Amino acid sequence: MAIVGSLGDIVFSVSPKQVKTFDNMQWSSSMRYATHNRHLKDLVRAKRRE
Repeated sequence: MAIVGSLGDIVFSVSPKQVKTFDNMQWSSSMRYATHNRHLKDLVRAKRRE
């Protein structure tokens, strides 16, 4: 078994002989987004046409 790294007392390792999985794992996430008005957007469109 090769040790890849550690984080405090948690050791990360790899091995073709041993597979560990999670039971009852839960994942939660969220996101925030906003829309913005672009300043000088007509100027940007004109430059793309050149």
